[in-house]
Amino acid sequence: MDRLEANYLEIPPMTRTWVTLSVVVSVLCQAGYLAPFHLYYDPHFILNRGEYWRILSSFFYFGHFGIDLIFHMFFLARYSRLLEEGPYRTRPADYFVLLAFGAVTLLILATVLPAHSLPFLGSPLSQVLVYIWSRRNPFVRMSFLGVMEFTAPYLPWVLVVFSVVMHGTVPIGDLAGIAIGHVYWYFDDIYPRLREVQARPPWRPFKAPRLLEQMFGQVPRDLPDVAVVAPPSPPAAVGAAAVPLAPPVAPAPETAASRISTTSPPPDSSSTSAGSPDALTGSGESISSATSSGPSASGLRQRAVPAVEQDPGHESLPVDDARNAPEPAAAAAARWGSEQRLGE
Repeated sequence: MDRLEANYLEIPPMTRTWVTLSVVVSVLCQAGYLAPFHLYYDPHFILNRGEYWRILSSFFYFGHFGIDLIFHMFFLARYSRLLEEGPYRTRPADYFVLLAFGAVTLLILATVLPAHSLPFLGSPLSQVLVYIWSRRNPFVRMSFLGVMEFTAPYLPWVLVVFSVVMHGTVPIGDLAGIAIGHVYWYFDDIYPRLREVQARPPWRPFKAPRLLEQMFGQVPRDLPDVAVVAPPSPPAAVGAAAVPLAPPVAPAPETAASRISTTSPPPDSSSTSAGSPDALTGSGESISSATSSGPSASGLRQRAVPAVEQDPGHESLPVDDARNAPEPAAAAAARWGSEQRLGE
C-alpha cells in the first residue's frame, strides 16, 4: 500500500490531477451518481441555462469502465507525464499554457462545428500531448500491442486507426487533437529556430506570461545568465615562470663602518711605516691603511701615504708588482744604517 501511494505521489502534479479527476468522474458515472448527459459540452446549455461546469467536465469524462477507458488512461498518464517530467520539468507554467491552449482551441472548434461533433474533449486533448511528444522524439522505436513496430511520429496515426477499428467511425476529436498539436509544435519548436537562422529577434507565442511564471515558481527564461568572471592574473615573464614579486627591502642605516673603503685589501700589520715597500703605489695614488693597535670604528681615519719619487725615465710599476721591483739606492742606504745601529 505504501509503495502504491509512493508511485502515485511520484506522478507530476498536473498529470496526477487530470488522471485522478478522470477516474473519479468515470467511477461516479459507473455508480449512477452522475450522468454523462450532464457532462458533455453544449454551448446551448451553457449560454441559455447557465450550466458552466460543462466547460470543464467535458475534459474529464472518457467513458464507462472498459478497454477504451483503460487505453485512454494509459496514454494520458504516460505521455502527459513524459512531457511534464521531460522538457517541462523546470517550466510548469509553460506546460499549463500548453494545456490551456489545447483546451481553449478545442472549445472553439466544438462551438463552431456542427452540434455534438465534439461532445467530450478529454480524448482530443490527450491526443495533442501524444502528437507533441512524438514529434519531439522522432527516432524512438515503438511497438503497438507487439504486432507492429514503427517510429514515434507515426504513433498518433496508429491510434486513429485503432479508434476506427474499435468504434467503426472516424474520430474527429483525435484528428482535431493532431491538428492542434501540430500548430503548437511548429510555433514552439520550429518557428523560433527559423527566426534565429534569419537573425531576427526571438519570439515564442506560447511562452508563459511573467505573472503565471511567478504563480508556478518558474524561473523566467528571458533572464540573462549570470557569469562569474575571475580577476585577470598578472602576466608571466617571457621564457620564465611567473613568481610573486618580493616586497621592497628598506636600505640599512648608514654607519661609520659602512663608509670604510673596501676597494683594496687591508695591508699587513708589519707594513705600517711610510717607508715600507708595501706602501708603494703608482704615481699620485694613495691607499688607506689601519694602525696595528686596531682603533675603534669611530676613530678610523684615512691617511694619505706620499708616493715615492722616481726618475722621470723610470716606469711606474703597479701595486701588485711593487714587492718584486729592485730596491732604490736611498732606501737601501737607510736600511743599512738602521741595521748597523741595531748591531751596536
